[in-house]
Amino acid sequence: MSPSLQGCLLAALLAAGCAGPEPQPVRAQPAPASRPVEAGPRTRPSEQGPSYVRLGPKAISALEAGIGKQIPLSLVARDLKGGQRTLASLLRERRALIVVFTCTGCPVTRAYAPLLEGLARSWRKAGAAVLAIDPALPDSEVRLRPWVTQQGWTFPVARDPDYAWSDALGARGTADAFLLDATGKLRYRGPIDDRIGINYQLKKPRREHLSEALRALLAGKTFAQPAWSAPGCRLTRIRLEEED
Repeated sequence: MSPSLQGCLLAALLAAGCAGPEPQPVRAQPAPASRPVEAGPRTRPSEQGPSYVRLGPKAISALEAGIGKQIPLSLVARDLKGGQRTLASLLRERRALIVVFTCTGCPVTRAYAPLLEGLARSWRKAGAAVLAIDPALPDSEVRLRPWVTQQGWTFPVARDPDYAWSDALGARGTADAFLLDATGKLRYRGPIDDRIGINYQLKKPRREHLSEALRALLAGKTFAQPAWSAPGCRLTRIRLEEED
């Protein structure tokens, strides 16, 4: 890769936070009959919109979502205070673990940010530990610390620079949430609730998907629909490799 091309790639990565919704393509206006039409890039019809803009939670296959999968207990989360916790140690303290993916550049996670501390307290009171994972490449610890303080979060927040947590859980976006039982098996994945999504925000949720799943898990019951798509920003999993 040429130095100039490598520099452009690095600049683009640092400028991007989470991969957010793309702008809607604009229909080309027909050229006057007297002038030839120049060939250009093909665009999708504007009514289709970006493929990963999702207006609300949608039920997905539990099998394809990995429900029942054993998550490695050796996974390590290094929080912003310098502490390191394995998944096994996080699970020893509670009957379940809720892992919430977040990012400072995603509009959905930014909208949820002021609500997360209250939600986390209710989940902890019910018996679940809470861990926030930020997989965004530009969200350094220096950038995240004041953000976490501003939001008043008291639960641990960890970056995921090598995508170990993202890959183990199969995270698809920065607003995904995961519920693990006391043994580390995945029991729910999807949105926190249906209150916030792309291009909408409700005053109150119509359904609290994650809290419902937690109550069912702690009661020893089966959650009817344990896998949903979560409206949010796509997780790109970009890795940089150095050339010799």
